[in-house]
Amino acid sequence: MSGSEQIEGYLADFRVLRQRLYESIERSSYEQLNWRPNEKSWSLGHCAAHLCRTAEQYRPAVEAAVADARANGNTSDHAAGVGLLWKVVLWVMRPPSRLRLPAPEQFLPRPEQRRKELLKDISSSHENLIAAFESAKGLDLKFVRIVSPVSSSFVMTLPRCATFLIAHAERHLWQMQRLKENGKFPSDRGN
Repeated sequence: MSGSEQIEGYLADFRVLRQRLYESIERSSYEQLNWRPNEKSWSLGHCAAHLCRTAEQYRPAVEAAVADARANGNTSDHAAGVGLLWKVVLWVMRPPSRLRLPAPEQFLPRPEQRRKELLKDISSSHENLIAAFESAKGLDLKFVRIVSPVSSSFVMTLPRCATFLIAHAERHLWQMQRLKENGKFPSDRGN
């Protein structure tokens, strides 16, 4: 498999997850978007806004890594693995949640969410992130090193970053589904 083919797989996952997120918010009333089972929990809108903020923060990091790899001539279109230890990290991240992790401050959502704004944010932030990953086609992926927006000491290859963002989105979509299954979740009253 080439690096470009590997990226196509990630892009397909990103598109499916973006669509699931969009549809989940599109069908939700204001009350449903902002309902929380308790003060420490997030709402549907919080989860969606968090995923948008994450995409917005990672996009420039991916773009910078792609530009560096191109400038350094790493254009051999090779795929790269993620390694066994990273697979353990992904197992912890994916649903069902095995560990509760606090979100870094720059990824925290606003207290209240509105559907129209969220839908616009989902479309733009995720399309921009997809375009950033797509721009890495033709590169040797083990040399596309992405610096985390959270800590400059945490650097990961493009495959690790992509699989992390996919697992992260799956985790929050699962969280959103659990909210909808809560017996106290507001009923749909025609939005």
